[in-house]
Amino acid sequence: MPSDRLRDLKKSPRELRAYCVENKLDIVDVLDEIEDLLANRTERRRTGRRVKKKTKGKSDSHAPKSAREVIDDVQSEYRKQRFSYGTSTLEEFSSRVEFDLEQNDLETNTSTSFQGFVANRLYESLFVNKYTPGDGKRRRRIRKKVKECLKITKDEDFSKFLWVTFDPESMDKIRGVLSRDYVRENYGFVDGDLVLLRDGEVVKEPSIEGTRSWYDPEKEETRKMLVDHVEKFLLSEIKGRTGVVDGTIRTVRDERKILEDRIGEIREQIVEIGEGRRKLQFFMKGPNYRIDQFVKDVLGGRSRSSKVEGREVSERGTLVGEKNAQHLTITFDLRTYTPSLVGEFFEQYKKFIRSLPKSERGEFESNLNQILKDGILGEHAIQIKNREIGRCDFEIRKIDTRERELVERKKAPVELNYLGLEGPNFTSFFKLHNALSSEGVSLRGVFPENGERAYNLMTSLIEHGEFDGAFDSSEAVRADLDELLLLDFLNHPDVGVVQDTDEESDTSLRVKYKRESLSIDDYHSAIDRLEKESVKKVAGHYDISEEFATIISNRPDYKFDIVFLDYVGRMTPRREKALETLVKRRLKDSAVVATTVNINPWVNPKRESGDAAELNNNFLEIAWDAFTKNGYTPVDMAGREYNTDLANKSNILFQIYPLKKD
Repeated sequence: MPSDRLRDLKKSPRELRAYCVENKLDIVDVLDEIEDLLANRTERRRTGRRVKKKTKGKSDSHAPKSAREVIDDVQSEYRKQRFSYGTSTLEEFSSRVEFDLEQNDLETNTSTSFQGFVANRLYESLFVNKYTPGDGKRRRRIRKKVKECLKITKDEDFSKFLWVTFDPESMDKIRGVLSRDYVRENYGFVDGDLVLLRDGEVVKEPSIEGTRSWYDPEKEETRKMLVDHVEKFLLSEIKGRTGVVDGTIRTVRDERKILEDRIGEIREQIVEIGEGRRKLQFFMKGPNYRIDQFVKDVLGGRSRSSKVEGREVSERGTLVGEKNAQHLTITFDLRTYTPSLVGEFFEQYKKFIRSLPKSERGEFESNLNQILKDGILGEHAIQIKNREIGRCDFEIRKIDTRERELVERKKAPVELNYLGLEGPNFTSFFKLHNALSSEGVSLRGVFPENGERAYNLMTSLIEHGEFDGAFDSSEAVRADLDELLLLDFLNHPDVGVVQDTDEESDTSLRVKYKRESLSIDDYHSAIDRLEKESVKKVAGHYDISEEFATIISNRPDYKFDIVFLDYVGRMTPRREKALETLVKRRLKDSAVVATTVNINPWVNPKRESGDAAELNNNFLEIAWDAFTKNGYTPVDMAGREYNTDLANKSNILFQIYPLKKD
C-alpha cells in the first residue's frame, strides 16, 4: 500500500475503522503495522538500508524496563489518540502489550494469565488516578470521607481516568468480575490446591488475575501449625462427640431389645390364655354357716350350683381353732362361662360380704384381689395383654425416632465456621478444608476483604469455581475487618466506626450513622438489648432513631470455630478492641484463634524499648487479656517469627491459641 494511503488511514479514524472492518483486521495491530512501515520506509530513503523495528518510535534510551512500564506506555498511547481507537476489548489491549513486550525482549515472569496481569495493572492505574489525585487537599478529603471498603470503580471512570474506552465485559474483567465460563476454563482444583490452567499447563500457587499470591515457604509453616492445632483440639473433640453418639445409639438399641423381648413374652402368654389356660379358679374360706348361706343365696343351693354349665363348685371343711371353717372352690370354664358372667359372680360375692356385720367380714378369705391384679377379669385377659403390647410398641416407636435422629446426626457432615483474611488464593482455607473434609467435616468460610478487585475475584471464584465443594456455604464480605468485628458483623454502607478524638484509643471509638452516633460500648449494649426488646424501646433508651436501631438489629448470627486474623500489619488500640469484641461475641465454646502482626519496631513502635522481644510480650498480653477477660482459657499456645530480616520491615509474629469457654 502506498505511503500516502497509509498516512491517510492513520489520520482518519473513520477510514481506518472502515478498512479494518472490511478486511476483518484488528485496529490496534493495523496501527502498529502502519507506524512500523512508515518508519522503515523513511529510514530506507535516508540510509538505503532496511532497519530493525523500533518500539513506538522511541529511542533506545526510553525503552521500557518492565512489563508494567509497557502497559503504562500502551495506555499513554491510547490517551494520546484521544479515543480515536474507539471501543477496545481487554484482549485487544493485551495483544498490543504482548507485541511491545516481544519488541523489547521483556517477559511478565508471573504465575498468572497474561490478560489477568494486564487487567491488574490497569485497575491499579485506574484506582490510583481516581482515589489518589495529585491535588493534596482533594486527596486528603477523599481519604477522610471515603472508606477503603466503599471505594468502587464505575464504567465512566475507565475513560475518565484511563483514557481508554473498554467494552462492558472487559471493564468487568479489569474490576475482577469473572464469568462462570472464564473461571472454569482457567482455574481448577488439583490435589487440594487452587491452580491456574494456562495453555495446557497446570500452574500451582498462581497469582490470581495478577494479584499477589502470598505463597512463601515460611508462611506455609504457619499454615501447617494452624492445621495441626485444629486437628488436635477441634477435630479430636468432634471424634469424641461421635463416639458419644455411637454409645447412645447402642443404649437405645438395647432398650428396644428389652421391649421387643417383653412383647414376645406377652404374646406367648396370650397364646397360653387362648389355648391352654382356659379355666379360672376362685376360692373362699369362712365359717361353715356363712359358707352355707353363700351357697344358698348366691349359687342357688347345692343341688343347683353343680348344674350350671361352665361352673364347677367343690367344698371341704377344716377345723380352725375351736370353730369349723369351710373351703369353697369355684372353677369357671371360660370357654362357656363368659368373663361378663364371672364379673357378675364377683359383684355378687362382694355384695354378700358387704351384707355381713362388720365384725364378721374379716373372717372371710379369697383370692379375688389376686385375680383382679393379674388382669384375668375386665374386658378380657387377652385384651389386657394387647394393651400392654400397645404400650411397648409406643415406646419402641419413640426409641426408633431417637435412633434415627442419632444416626442422622452421625451421618450428617459436621460443619465448622472459619473467619479468615484470605485473598483470592484462599490458601489457608484450602489447607484447612483438605484436612477436615477427609474426616467428613465441612468448613464454612467468611472472608472479609477491603479492596474492590480482590473482593470481586474472590466472589467470582466462590460462585463459579469447581473446587470439590469447598465453597458450598462460604462467602466473601466487602468490609474492613476491624470495623466488621467492632460492629459485630453489621455490614452497612452508612454505618461506620469513627475516632471521637485525635487520640487513638478504644474509648474514643463511636459508631456513626448519618448524623447519629453511639459510643462503641453503648452500641454493644444496644444490640444486646435488641435481642430481647423492641426497636422502639431501644431507640428511645439510647436516643437514636428507629431507623438506626432497625439497621443495627439486622446482623448475621454465625459464630466461629476457627479464626485466622492474618493482618501482617501493626497492632493498634482499635485493633485490640476489635479482637476483644470478636472473642466476647463471636467465638464458639471451643475455638482456635491465630493472628499475625508485624513486630518490626519501625512499623510497630510500642512501649519502652521497642525491641522484638518486648513487642512479642506486648502482643501476648493483649491476646491473653482478650481471652481471659471474656471467659476463655487458652489450653495451649504456640508461635513463631518469620521474615526475620529487620531491614525489609516485615518481621512477622504468628501466634495461635486453642481456647475453651470456662
